[in-house]
Amino acid sequence: MESKKNSIIPGEDQIEARTSDIIKEAQAITIQDSEQYTKAALFLKGVKELGKEIKATFDEPIKAAHAAHKAIVAAKKKHEGPLLEAEGLVKGKISTWTESESRKMEAEREAKAKGGMEIEKAKRKAEIEVLRSVGQNDEADFLESQPVTPPVVQVETETPKVDGVHTQEKWSGEVTSLIMLVRYVAEFPNFIHLLKPDQTAINAMARGQKERLMIPGVQAVKKTVVAAG
Repeated sequence: MESKKNSIIPGEDQIEARTSDIIKEAQAITIQDSEQYTKAALFLKGVKELGKEIKATFDEPIKAAHAAHKAIVAAKKKHEGPLLEAEGLVKGKISTWTESESRKMEAEREAKAKGGMEIEKAKRKAEIEVLRSVGQNDEADFLESQPVTPPVVQVETETPKVDGVHTQEKWSGEVTSLIMLVRYVAEFPNFIHLLKPDQTAINAMARGQKERLMIPGVQAVKKTVVAAG
């Protein structure tokens, strides 16, 4: 035997009994003449009336649940707020220090690479001079024509490794000129996805101008919407 579902909303069982077959009833409706049209319209009005009953049954419990949810979320935010602010402050300091350390390491790497390259060039010059001094000019010419291999430079970071905390690069794009972006997309249409139409603004213009809307690439579309109630 199936167990009866327990409703937490008073009146839900009665509403369920009246809505369980509503879709089948709607599917069975056909409109071939004015009488059937009238029956369909009356059915639609009945659906809207039942909708009002559902609204009256559920809106207050929903409002109460929403208020409770809102209060709980507010309490959570109240306690999480200081944590998030503290986390943001320390993350900002870590990020600033890491970027500074990265610049310092890059400068050190460049300085060591430059110094190492000078040493390698001096070694190469000395090797060539030795070859020429013993009459091995062909070998000296060949060695002189070869590029000097840059030395491998390693720079140790002072950033300590802390389990569970790490830094990473995060890149994003910023539109500095919408006109230039539009021109670029016009020239290379395969990047059309970079431009997103403002559908809200387009719909507002269509409602205001209707069939007079004349914008290349935009078409005014009219749909018949049935209102009941």
